Amino acid sequence: MKLIPSYLLDRFKSTGDQIFENNPVIVAHFHIPNTNRHYFAFDYDPDLRLFSGYVTGIVNDFSVFHVLELNGSLNIWHPAVLDQYWLPIPFRKIKARLP
Repeated sequence: MKLIPSYLLDRFKSTGDQIFENNPVIVAHFHIPNTNRHYFAFDYDPDLRLFSGYVTGIVNDFSVFHVLELNGSLNIWHPAVLDQYWLPIPFRKIKARLP
């Protein structure tokens, strides 16, 4: 399965630019197996192949991350896995569940 299937690109297009939103809608969730790394993406630039989102793991914070980071090219971990059953959800609901 592709890391960014066409239905996911359509979802990002439909939510639009959320960079300055107080409570952005998390469109996609990726995780790296056997680690505590999770990537919650609310924006994607297909030209630059950059996501904006919230990353958990070593440090929990908002960040920009590249497709290469998710596919394992820029890290020592396994490639990230897309949560295929993820439904868009406001960030505050995610944040309430995180440690």
